[in-house]
Amino acid sequence: MRMNRTLLRCSVAIVAAAAVCAPLKSELLIEKLVVELNDNDDGVEDVEIFNNGNERAFISIEPVRIENPGVDPRRITEIDPEALGLLVSPGKVILDPGQRRLIRIASFAQRHEQEQVYRVLVKPVPAPDEPEVTGLNVMVGYDLLVLVRPQTINFNLSGEIRGGNFTVTNQGNSSVELLAGEQCAKAGEKDCRELPGKRLYVGQTWSLPLEGNDQVHYFVKYPGAVKRLTFDPAV
Repeated sequence: MRMNRTLLRCSVAIVAAAAVCAPLKSELLIEKLVVELNDNDDGVEDVEIFNNGNERAFISIEPVRIENPGVDPRRITEIDPEALGLLVSPGKVILDPGQRRLIRIASFAQRHEQEQVYRVLVKPVPAPDEPEVTGLNVMVGYDLLVLVRPQTINFNLSGEIRGGNFTVTNQGNSSVELLAGEQCAKAGEKDCRELPGKRLYVGQTWSLPLEGNDQVHYFVKYPGAVKRLTFDPAV
């Protein structure tokens, strides 16, 4: 087991509408929040979870398929892993204080021509015999993003600067991440301001208001590589 990996605390991944971490009987930590399943790893990934609290934790693990990710996402639940296209095991875990456990995530279906998107909800639940209590009881979990990459990656990102807006469209077959963005004056690229990042799913378009029509630069992360792209104002 990979005991030395950095685990994420509840403060960085909060499920649903929970806005802060409240004191918990058990503190659930997790190794990563994004899982990419590729051909070179046989479509299988193990993710470690850890009970950093001082009491036993009961954990529920629920996978769903996401349709229309990033635009109008819909969570599709299937009892049969083959119908869902993703196998997640186990479905429930009991962790004693200080105990670690691996969750196995595996792609079940043949690779599609377009990336498939899933979420795996890993959350603490009350103990089966726990008596009902009154008052606020906040339980914090994680909503892992799982990306099943196509066998052949087609990178196709287009963008333009027009009328004080930067518009970019992912016309490829896998999601990409726009990182470390900046808008710079052309002369020497010394006068720059930072721009926000964005995960752009297949077919998704994103528009960002700019200050003027200067060049835009982004590092773009896609399966297997990172490249820096420069977008020029429309003539």
